[in-house]
Amino acid sequence: MENKRRTAVLRAAGALVAAVVIAALATTGNVTAQNLTLKTVRDPQNRFTIDVPASWNVTIQSKNPSVEAKSPAAKPSLPDSLDVTVYDWKVPISAQDCISESDLVLRYAIHTWTTVKEGPTTIGGQPAYSRVYNWKASNGEPRQSVETCVTHGSRVYVAVGTTDNTAAKINTTMPVLQRAIATLQPNVANVPSETPPVKSGGQKN
Repeated sequence: MENKRRTAVLRAAGALVAAVVIAALATTGNVTAQNLTLKTVRDPQNRFTIDVPASWNVTIQSKNPSVEAKSPAAKPSLPDSLDVTVYDWKVPISAQDCISESDLVLRYAIHTWTTVKEGPTTIGGQPAYSRVYNWKASNGEPRQSVETCVTHGSRVYVAVGTTDNTAAKINTTMPVLQRAIATLQPNVANVPSETPPVKSGGQKN
């Protein structure tokens, strides 16, 4: 009887320790995300700005991805990253449809993934849709990405942040990526005017 009681106590203590560790990791992640210094970068075509971790290496270019930020090398692991691409569609598209369209890119690039969560949100005053998904890199490393589509008319802004799919990274780096993506500010004055649809016979509305 005494052994059973001791075993029960040890199990309860172990569960309590595990709960405390998980809570501590979550708290550390929130503190890191809030305190990490960010710097503002601007798209070379003045289509948007976004804040990225100040210590990361940033590439800005006229082609997609327009902005690419990567954490300092931490071999053998892959770096954390944040990319922003911009597309101009022929017709207006919703943020949720943008996410659906990106499935084609994911199937080509990473083949399979598991969606953790998704839903509508607002970024920079514009409608947005975000999802978090798990996948594996070509070297087998487990990864987690947060992808957010922001739309204004026919212009689409796609921000993708990626880190390792580990408890430590999900609790520390993922909040940083989400905080950075939340700073995306589209320059709506730079969005091309929408072209009215063309009817059969070549006449416009």
